[in-house]
Amino acid sequence: MTAYPAPVPAQTPHRERRPASLPQVLVDEGRPKYRRRVSAIVTTYNEADAIADCLESLTWCDEILVVDSNSTDATCEIARRYDHVRVLHREYFGAASQKNWAIDRCRHEWVLILDADERVTPKLRRELENILAAPGSQTAFAIRRRTYALGDEVRFSGWQHDRVVRFFRRGVHTRLHTRFYHKLHPLGQKLHGFLLEVVLGRNQGKNQGVLVKIVLAK
Repeated sequence: MTAYPAPVPAQTPHRERRPASLPQVLVDEGRPKYRRRVSAIVTTYNEADAIADCLESLTWCDEILVVDSNSTDATCEIARRYDHVRVLHREYFGAASQKNWAIDRCRHEWVLILDADERVTPKLRRELENILAAPGSQTAFAIRRRTYALGDEVRFSGWQHDRVVRFFRRGVHTRLHTRFYHKLHPLGQKLHGFLLEVVLGRNQGKNQGVLVKIVLAK
């Protein structure tokens, strides 16, 4: 019996397909692309006066985890008004501990971490979504921080050079270090965006101090 080679199927042009359920964004060149999903983490304690603005700036995220430390004001009620928000309750054991606990509960690979007094501006949102559309090999990103106290920017004493890593990929970077000083290592690729801090006077219950408003901006 003679063996004959199997016929080779006709080659069809390859078309890249993306699941229709993935969010679509406009990249820098103006062409639409599908991006990876992202989870946002926000830690809170009595942040009723700040949480709404924070969540408004995160409505583009696919999931928002609000980790609340037994607030006695309307923080949780306000948070539940927003889509894609999951309110989780946990006793406060330090900033890093709260965020590490939340990272383990994120549903998506990419994570953006904020405090309740932080904001993401539209320009930085576009920068982050462009990264999600074509992430490449970099897995963590550092953002500059600019601080405003009583309406004026603090430009000296080292504050003008501050950077924090708040956007990263799980699995590669999964833990923030130390109980009180929440910093990711290694330092990620530098973004063009920066954090704006606006310091306002406020009574914080047990701690008499200031509310630091941090705005993620470009």
